Amino acid sequence: MYSGEGRKRDHRGAWLWGMNVVGIQNLLATWAGARSRRAMPRSVLKGHTDVIRCLAFAPDGQRLASGGADGSVRLWYLATGRPEAILQGHTGWILAIAFSPDGRTLASGGSDRTVRLWDVGTGRELATVPRRHPASIFSFAYSPDGTTAATGSFDGAIELRDLATGQRRVSVEGHSKAVASLIFAPDGRLLVSGSYDGSVRLWDIATGRLQASLKGHNGWVLAATITPDGRTLASADEDGAIKLWDVAAGHERASFAGHDDYITALAFAPDGRTLASGSRDRAIKLWDISLLNGPLTHNQGDRDE
Repeated sequence: MYSGEGRKRDHRGAWLWGMNVVGIQNLLATWAGARSRRAMPRSVLKGHTDVIRCLAFAPDGQRLASGGADGSVRLWYLATGRPEAILQGHTGWILAIAFSPDGRTLASGGSDRTVRLWDVGTGRELATVPRRHPASIFSFAYSPDGTTAATGSFDGAIELRDLATGQRRVSVEGHSKAVASLIFAPDGRLLVSGSYDGSVRLWDIATGRLQASLKGHNGWVLAATITPDGRTLASADEDGAIKLWDVAAGHERASFAGHDDYITALAFAPDGRTLASGSRDRAIKLWDISLLNGPLTHNQGDRDE
């Protein structure tokens, strides 16, 4: 199944695999609300039989997609908490998922080094795009206009390809380790990447040049996402810290922890106020970031040290 790239031991002696490791489990716990800045459980979504690796909201906010080490992609209808579809076809771990801007197509990539495109309405596989690279695909993102796809891999490489022709448009180099997360800014001019090298970087799409490097994490950056208005960036690392950044100013706006283990996946809802975080502690939590106005450092106090 999985090649074993990127694994290491933590202080407890357990193997940590690649990016977005949540732990072997079959539970997705969705969290919402906030009293005294503490998330409260809303519902439990069951289905995956192995590690949850990645999350993505549909553009209309009604569905959540999840990918796991069980090789499946699952679509959840949030109003009922029921699974809508199980998408199978990959021969390895699912490491990256993303909805197209119109919400009709879901892309998934993983350790089998392919990107697969799925019809969200029917669950049918539309296409398989083999990656001509020896490294696993760790991250994937659609451009806002749906014409360009960005892929990040274990070796630190980032590629932008024209979806209509499959031709490579730009190749970006700069990260020294695996690219765990990719997302385009809403205006399509910038690409945000998070890496095992501990940095979050902003790239100019037209030239492939580095625009900014955001530093402050103490370990692997496992996830990054941006609000629909493009003003706030969220990133998370292996120490369980979530950081909010002011994109224009390039400085950290907030830092907080709310999981018992690695923060491994992040996604903003279309309203820009709700941040979903997934962790190796087997939980997905929803945060109201409007409660985090202004600079602050907040620790929930529920991590196991």
